[in-house]
Amino acid sequence: MKIMNRFDVICLSILIIISVHACTLGESVAISETSSHKPSLTPIIIDTDMGADDVIAILSLLGSDDIEVLAITIAATGLADCEHGIRHAEKLISLAGTDRIPLACGRELPLSGDRVFPLSFREVANDFYGMPVPGTSRSYENDQAASLIIKVIEEETRPVQLLTLGPLTNIGDVLSKKTEIAEKITSITMMGGALDVPGNVAFEADLSGSINAEWNFFIDPAAVKIVMETDIKKTLIPLDVTNQVPLTNNFFTLLKANQKTRLAEYVLDLLEENPSMLRGGYFLWDPLAAVSIMDTDLIEYKYWNIDVEVDFYYQAGRVYVSDSGAATQVAAKVNPIEIEQEIIAALNGIEYEELVMELKPIASNATQARLVWAFPMEQLILEEPVNMFFLPHLTEDLVIFPGWDGNIHAVERVSGVQKWVFDPEGDSAGYLPTYGEQVFVTGSDGRLYALDIETGEENWRIETEGKLGAPYPYGKLILAWNDAGFLEAFDQSTGGVIWEHELESEITVFVQPPLHMPFTIADDTVFFPERDIFKAIDAISGTVIWRYEAEEWISWRHIYYEDRVFIVDDDGQVLSIDSKSGEVVWKSSLDSTDNLILLSTSDDRLFVRQKSNKIIALDLVSGDFLWETETPYDINDIDPMFKVVEDDVLYIKSSDWNSRSGAISAFNIPTGGLIWTFDNGSELGKFTVYDDLIAFGTYDGEFLVINRIDGEMVAEFKTGAVTFSPPELSDREAYFLCLDGNFYAIAWEN
Repeated sequence: MKIMNRFDVICLSILIIISVHACTLGESVAISETSSHKPSLTPIIIDTDMGADDVIAILSLLGSDDIEVLAITIAATGLADCEHGIRHAEKLISLAGTDRIPLACGRELPLSGDRVFPLSFREVANDFYGMPVPGTSRSYENDQAASLIIKVIEEETRPVQLLTLGPLTNIGDVLSKKTEIAEKITSITMMGGALDVPGNVAFEADLSGSINAEWNFFIDPAAVKIVMETDIKKTLIPLDVTNQVPLTNNFFTLLKANQKTRLAEYVLDLLEENPSMLRGGYFLWDPLAAVSIMDTDLIEYKYWNIDVEVDFYYQAGRVYVSDSGAATQVAAKVNPIEIEQEIIAALNGIEYEELVMELKPIASNATQARLVWAFPMEQLILEEPVNMFFLPHLTEDLVIFPGWDGNIHAVERVSGVQKWVFDPEGDSAGYLPTYGEQVFVTGSDGRLYALDIETGEENWRIETEGKLGAPYPYGKLILAWNDAGFLEAFDQSTGGVIWEHELESEITVFVQPPLHMPFTIADDTVFFPERDIFKAIDAISGTVIWRYEAEEWISWRHIYYEDRVFIVDDDGQVLSIDSKSGEVVWKSSLDSTDNLILLSTSDDRLFVRQKSNKIIALDLVSGDFLWETETPYDINDIDPMFKVVEDDVLYIKSSDWNSRSGAISAFNIPTGGLIWTFDNGSELGKFTVYDDLIAFGTYDGEFLVINRIDGEMVAEFKTGAVTFSPPELSDREAYFLCLDGNFYAIAWEN
């Protein structure tokens, strides 16, 4: 790629003005026979619907020294209508200083049917995403895109590549009107379709049946079919690969450090005008398609035969692998950092090696985590947002997690490609315990499912009278409780009821922590708190072994440790109960007005929250007071599922919900002394302890990894959206759900 200085650009512009006729749709679009082309340039025609990502893609192509844009046509069946699409395209051309590029707009209805983008989508595009765009100085007519494409190709001496960034209506129109033109088209690159990941059409409520359709192909399936049936070399950029390149703050930061041209400045202004694009859920869809033309070596491809559904209404436009389909080069894998750098380099007219890497340092020893993949999901309003509270489950090859869509997803750990999805009849209860080769799922409709962990196939299901809490595997049993008033034990192999125990108090089932699973199981005993009763139930037979009764209530939160069970009763005191006999061993003498909550245990200590931010340590054996300490903010988020004690250190998260601040503090267990506190000024999500690391998300759109020994930052990843859910960690890898609707896999170096 030759880098031109300002004098070179001026000279080249003069030559272009002399040798090329400026044109409008009402004027000749012929290119002078005396004009010369650089043999190294790739001639392309861009067909676009002028979405925000189209803008980035088009400007990167206009800025690339390796690409010659012969024409830009507007797919009026897409986001922008003719008037606004032409105006925005003319603005982009003027930024690049190449006013010679002809423009045209296509037909306003698909070749078949009457599908359109949602009005809310089109209004934003027709408002130019808030950017200042002047009125057009060109004359144009609707339904002229096909004519312009044919004219440009016929008058061009070189084979031409087509790039489609919207519905394929214009290209289908071209190939219908003049089939022989295909001989001069060297290839067509299409951003569209979804093969092994969910589409994006079903996000609209009235199109919920179109779960595998992607908007560009959904609008005009007939046009897609026409293109796929030609002999033109085809490259597909589906959602499967664009999911790997979310638009992140990393892109924004790198772009901000590299603004050498008006093109780069315009994209930066676009992102600043539309900050929601950086908060998750937005991807470099069309820019990745542009990169596939600028530098094909940055993309790993697969070669499949692809067909398109045209008959079944909701699935029309869906593409799939089929022996009878068209041979297609399918983009499969990319490095998102390389893609970001290629786009920003093109916007600046430089090589990516020349980029200024002035990323803001995170911390002295911190590294920038890289995105491995992102799996997008439809965001629905669930009965209860259970997916926010639970760890995903890792196998050797899969990540299994509850999604925002109420379904259970299993994706490949390496690629993020969906292996299977399970849709319970009702929202899933989030917690996904596994035992052997099965994963157990409860739905809000009261059903309990056992699924094959590798295939997602249903091994068995049972129906209960009420809504179930999260299931708990124990030996050959699976236990769950429901709001019909029963604690039940089922056979893991068949789902058959082994026993059921009728509760004596009316209890409401909450499927999220901490009330998702109020019982614990140890030594073949189920410990279960009801409103004013604490029971020990034989896990094998379901019979009551012993019971402790309070006058009014017993806190749901209890802790089992070795041969003791610790509870808080209606006197506001901590009780230590013998787990075998039910006899009270000791009762604390703390201030009963301080709303005590049990936190955790170590080998010889019980940790209790007193008031809102005070931690008390009691002797496990005697109940004697040992020490007290305080956290920076209130301790509100306590969940027995997550480990908070490791190597004589107690880790506690505290929060101030009013100021949206939070901290994680590490305390020395023998003395109660503070070791360190991590506070970055943001509310923190649930944390996970793994080896020497603690990982968590923030309400400011960050995912952080810190060293649990000293509290220093290890790595950071910016999602741009609230990340509240607990992550699952592996060796320098993290998997987590984000409020932008994506499930992320990230990695970092030591």
